[in-house]
Amino acid sequence: MAFGTKLELWLPDRESLWGRRLKWLPERIRDIPIRVPEGFSFASLEGCSSLPGPLLSIQQRRWPRVFGTAPYQDVFSMLTQNPDAPCALRVHIKRNHDVKYCIVINRDTTPVAVARRVIWLSRRFAFHDMLRVTPACQGGGLGSQLLANAIPLYRLLKIEGIRLNAGLTAGGAVWPKYGFHPINAEAWRQTHAQILRNLRDLDSSVQIACLPIFSGPLSQVIESIMSSGDPKAIWNISDLDARVPSVPPDGHGLGSYLLSKTRWKGILRFDDQACYRRLAAYLHKKGLHI
Repeated sequence: MAFGTKLELWLPDRESLWGRRLKWLPERIRDIPIRVPEGFSFASLEGCSSLPGPLLSIQQRRWPRVFGTAPYQDVFSMLTQNPDAPCALRVHIKRNHDVKYCIVINRDTTPVAVARRVIWLSRRFAFHDMLRVTPACQGGGLGSQLLANAIPLYRLLKIEGIRLNAGLTAGGAVWPKYGFHPINAEAWRQTHAQILRNLRDLDSSVQIACLPIFSGPLSQVIESIMSSGDPKAIWNISDLDARVPSVPPDGHGLGSYLLSKTRWKGILRFDDQACYRRLAAYLHKKGLHI
C-alpha cells in the first residue's frame, strides 16, 4: 500500500533510488511507495538528498549550539525509540538555531508514518507541523509514541510547550485527550458553531438515551460547557466519551463525535500542571511514560 503524500517530504538520501531519479520525475506525484534508508543524515526539509560537504559543515557547526554535547545517534535514538525499524530522521538547523526535523517510519519497504516538527528555540516552543499515518496503521499508537519520544528532547532543550493546528484530520477530537486546548478564549469560541452543528446532527435516539445519563437535555449540558470562557472547557466535551462511549454512525464516543470537524490552534504548556497531568495520564493508558 502506498503512502500518499508529496514526494519532497521524504528526503531520501542521494544514494537511494528516489534520490537518483528525482530530477526526472514529474512535479505532481502522489501515492507512490518510497523506501527511506534507515539511519541519520542532515538534510533541509525543502531538499531531497543529503547535504553536500560545505552545507553539511555548517550544520555540524550549528549542532552543539542547539544540542550541546549530545551525539547525533543519541538524538536519533531518542526520537525513534520503539517504532519498528527502519526509521529515518532528517534534521535542519536554521541560522537562528531553530530546528526543523522529520521522522519517517517504514514497515518493510513501505513508509507508514511521517511526522514533521519545528523547534522554535527563541520562543521556547515546538510546533508539531504535521503527522500522517497510513489507514492500516491508524489506531496502532504510532502518533502517541512519537509524541512521547519528543518530550525528553524538548526537556533537554528547555522547551516550554507544544503548539499545533488541530483538525487537519481527526485532530480536533483527538488532541484534547492529550491535554491540548485552544490557544485562547477566541479560538475556543470559534469551535462552538461546529460543535452545535454536530449536536443538531446527532441521532435523536442518542439524545433520548442521554436524558437519564445527564438528568436533562444534552443541549443544556453542551451549552453550559460552552458558556465557559476557559479554553480547557474543551476537555469537558472530550470527556463525554467516558459517559457515552459509542455514537452512530461510526461508533466513536459522544465527545469525539461533537468535536469532529472542529479546527483550532492548540497549545500544551509543560508548566501547566493540569495540561501535563492530562498528557501523562493519556499516554500512560497507552503504556507510555514521560
